[in-house]
Amino acid sequence: MNNFTQISQLFSDIDKKPETDKPLIVFCYDQTVFSPVLYCGQHFHLNDDSGLKEISIHKWAYLDDFYKCLGIPEIDAEQYASIKEKLKQERQEEIGKVAIPILGSILMEIGREKYKQNN
Repeated sequence: MNNFTQISQLFSDIDKKPETDKPLIVFCYDQTVFSPVLYCGQHFHLNDDSGLKEISIHKWAYLDDFYKCLGIPEIDAEQYASIKEKLKQERQEEIGKVAIPILGSILMEIGREKYKQNN
């Protein structure tokens, strides 16, 4: 059996549901690929906890099986949790960099309006 056949046999149709909370690689009909994706038992979730519409999914495979077939070392749960936490912190820092100047502008505008009303 060649490598292509092995890889294609890893993938399942969407009518076969994956195990819950096991990382997946998902291929959609519009040719986008998402990974890691988790299935909670009801929905498919992306890494940022946003949902992925089931109707858009063409095929899925368990990420660790996919990595093994390609010869890529898998990431253990501790590494994955660490990376996810770092990404979350970076997102929060980016939001802060954008939100603080916006809030400052809003507060300045409110201050100007209050000043105009009092004078």
